[in-house]
Amino acid sequence: MRLLTTLMVTVMLTVMLTACSSAATTVAPVRKDSPVYQLPGYIRGSKELRADRVIVFIHGVIGDGTSTWTNTTTGAYFPALVSDDHTFDGVDIWAHEFDSPKLRRSYTIDELADHLRKYLNNDNVIANHRQVVFVCHSLGGLIARAYLLKYRDLSPDRVPMIYFFSTPTTGSDLANITRVISANPQLTDMRKMTTDDPGVLGVWEAQWTSSDYARQILSYCAYELLPTYGVYVVQRESARHLCNTRPDPIEKNHIEIAKPANNTTDERYVAFREAYRDTFNRPTESGRAAIWNPAGDDTPLLRVRNVTQTPNCEHTCWAKRGTTVAPGDDLLVAFSYRNGGFATAKDVRLRLDIPQLPIGMVPITGSITGTSVPPAFGSAFIAAFGAPVLLTPTTAWSYDMDPSDRRMLSFTQTAAAALTPDGLRLGDVAPGLTLHHIVLQFHCEPVTLAGTGDADSEMRSLGNIMTQARAGTLPEAKLSQPLTIPSGHIEYDELGANAAWVPDLVDIANDNAILLRLWHYNNSHETLRDLRASITIEQSDSEHAKVVVTLRSRKGIERVAMANLTFRPGTTHRPVLVGVWHGQKDLFKGLAALGGEEGEARELEFPVEGDTIQLGDLPSETHTAAILDYEMLPTEESAPLTQNPAPERTTLNGTALDWPLLQVSNARLNSEWTESLTKFTPGQPLGVLFSFHNRGSTIARSVKLRLVLKEAKSGFAHDGLKYSY
Repeated sequence: MRLLTTLMVTVMLTVMLTACSSAATTVAPVRKDSPVYQLPGYIRGSKELRADRVIVFIHGVIGDGTSTWTNTTTGAYFPALVSDDHTFDGVDIWAHEFDSPKLRRSYTIDELADHLRKYLNNDNVIANHRQVVFVCHSLGGLIARAYLLKYRDLSPDRVPMIYFFSTPTTGSDLANITRVISANPQLTDMRKMTTDDPGVLGVWEAQWTSSDYARQILSYCAYELLPTYGVYVVQRESARHLCNTRPDPIEKNHIEIAKPANNTTDERYVAFREAYRDTFNRPTESGRAAIWNPAGDDTPLLRVRNVTQTPNCEHTCWAKRGTTVAPGDDLLVAFSYRNGGFATAKDVRLRLDIPQLPIGMVPITGSITGTSVPPAFGSAFIAAFGAPVLLTPTTAWSYDMDPSDRRMLSFTQTAAAALTPDGLRLGDVAPGLTLHHIVLQFHCEPVTLAGTGDADSEMRSLGNIMTQARAGTLPEAKLSQPLTIPSGHIEYDELGANAAWVPDLVDIANDNAILLRLWHYNNSHETLRDLRASITIEQSDSEHAKVVVTLRSRKGIERVAMANLTFRPGTTHRPVLVGVWHGQKDLFKGLAALGGEEGEARELEFPVEGDTIQLGDLPSETHTAAILDYEMLPTEESAPLTQNPAPERTTLNGTALDWPLLQVSNARLNSEWTESLTKFTPGQPLGVLFSFHNRGSTIARSVKLRLVLKEAKSGFAHDGLKYSY
């Protein structure tokens, strides 16, 4: 009796497997004009051409790339039906094929993921398309998920949807039976998932649910309503598992569910087409709108490059963290952007925030914005070594693929437009694969004269820097910004070039002194002989005057700089030289020498004759600098200073040179610190950085930091969470 039962079960299994196999591999009648496709391969498109989107078909177990999708009555081929439908105009179509025998040994599902990867790469399916849509029958859905999880070649943003026709996500009862007589490991892998035996399906389920794929990819599922030879191959709950959209019941069996007869009324085709339309007609939903640089291999939004130091470098010398400059250098700032979403970004603008004052080491921030699209930000540091500089815009251009293919900016704009509140206008940016680039060039204009009002306090600061320099503990950020930058403004000549910084100096009533800082960088190719600086004060009224510094060499006048001076009537003044030095683009070396042992500073001094400082010979690409304590000597008749000094107070982050008070970072994406996060999903760690500096004149006591997290009034919603931007 036991032998008879075993024999009957074996016969039943053989018949069932053979029936499924023969039904799955039945070749439909083919018209004489029907094309013959070489699979795996393109049904429409080619590996040499690029398109925005591709649909990838993956068949199931004991099937192939032709019969699985071919209707046995009409001979209609599913991928060809899609190709003939205007809904999918401009979309490439590619069909996969792999070995799936009835009885003998073949690939495991994990190995089929490798097999899929090889042929996708061989035909440039991933490289040549921005978006990939998967259409899968049965086992094909498991292969698609295994491929995405194993290789991560496609970010969730690049897979807008997957359509699963009867995919046994939690396994199949039939596979538990048929694997007894078949050596095909695919059937073993598809066995029913249980608590005691989750198998590979249980592993993939856990990985999928914890990944961004589960949240960002729209997964549509169709399940069979009719049995196959009296058996439901994939149960409804297994077919619907892990899908995050409405299910599609199809009144067909497991074999016929992926074989539409036409592309007009057949429910199998209509279900897929409507899912496709639903996916790409969601312009305002999170992940479906315009989005900047979404892929991990996209170029950072903002990069910098010192073109003077690397004149012939086009690729490796671009930096996203920052670069150093010296007086006279030219700096390039590049914006690289791509709309990786599904809708056009309207009224796009680029803005660059660069301090309009002499810089030593400061962050610059760039942003790209548009209507109905979250903004994106990039930042980098510019460190000026040798002397402070002004970053003055000179030229700008754009290009797409080839950096040598330079084009003028749209709307006849100049580089200076990026620094305005309105920003650089780029118009509308459509979705696409191509990265666009805007390059702005800045000249690092040397600053000749800078100064502060409170000489005593600045000299104390300089003394601290000298002490740290001797001890070797000077922070890097202070190497090029030893003294605070005064208030002032930039003046240009009649042609709008040759920017000069004009500081505003105020006679401080308490300290009776101002501090002058004089710099000059020899940007010529010859030595400046007998360089000297003459200082004159041109008084305009009883309280205001201009400090005029004229630099002359044997050739004549090299540069003229001015500062505005406010003082008390009746005050007299005389310069007291603190120190002068030469250096090859390195301010720090001069400061360190001033902080040396007694006598070292005197060796660096140059003579002062009246109001003229003899600076000696200045070699090419070398700077000279002087710090002068300019004493204001009030007499008994001196009137009080009209512009009263500010009372003692504390000031946190009081100048544009300070870091932003609060910045954030997405640690998982290894992003830079920024003032806004544009790409953030649940489960990712958030870093918050406070940066503060008391620039006031008194101690700030009992300082506390508070961080408040609350729902933003502006933002976009996704999966019930709200993200601000």
